[in-house]
Order: sequence, then structure tokens, then C-alpha cells
Amino acid sequence: MTKTIAILGAGNTAGAAIAHELAGAGYILLLMDKQSERCASLRLSLLNDNPLSMIEVATCARESAWEADIVVLALSEQEQAESAQAICEVVTGKRVIWIRDCPDEAPGEQLIAVHHQIELLETMLPHTRIINASLADFRYHAATLLA
Repeated sequence: MTKTIAILGAGNTAGAAIAHELAGAGYILLLMDKQSERCASLRLSLLNDNPLSMIEVATCARESAWEADIVVLALSEQEQAESAQAICEVVTGKRVIWIRDCPDEAPGEQLIAVHHQIELLETMLPHTRIINASLADFRYHAATLLA
């Protein structure tokens, strides 16, 4: 069965990079961003490079998460909180991959902020498997993270 992956924040740099990584890998992609024109442009670019890919632009985080098997949050902290609130009822039992902003070798204060953000997401999405990854982690371990 083909997995459906919703990328919330697909219009930003990290979200677009993830979409490019996954476009030719056989997944169904749902691209969602508050600025939907970015997703429409990204979709055209992805289909140009991968014409057989199944890629849709979504306008609602909740609907995207409902349809997806896996949800990728490539969002700022503020947007993550808003999106988590919107999707909390439809991601029970699903995997949510949070793409963090800071590098892998973050100084202490950044690591504390990352830990705080994970705790916040775990509180807002209590019956969800939350995976914390940097963009580099995701690129290197995508097959494992999405299996």
C-alpha cells in the first residue's frame, strides 16, 4: 500500500527540500502551507522532475493530516502549535515527524528549546508517535523514518 505523507509547511525551505526528497520515491504527497501559491509552484516543479508522482496541494492542515499516514511538520514553533491544535483529533495513532530548525550539535540553550518543543507537541498530540529530526537527519534516514 502506498503511504500518503502530508508536509505541513511545504512552502518553506525545509518543507520544499523534504518534498523534493520524497517526490520520486513512490509516496503520495499532500503539500500544505498557509501560502498555497508556494505549494502550487512547488508541485509544478516536482511534477516536472517526477511526472508520475502523485502530488496534491492541500489548503487545510486538518484535512491533510486526516488523509495522511504520516505528517511532517516543517514549521516554525508558532505555526507548529497552531497546526498541532488543528490536527490533534485526526492524528491519533499516526506518526508525526517534527523537523527542527536548529543544527544537530546545538548549544545547550537550543537543546533546551528543542526539548521544550517536543514536550509541547507530546502534550498537544498525546496519542501520536512524535519523531524529532533535523533536515539532515531526515535526508539521511528518510527510509527508516517513513517505514
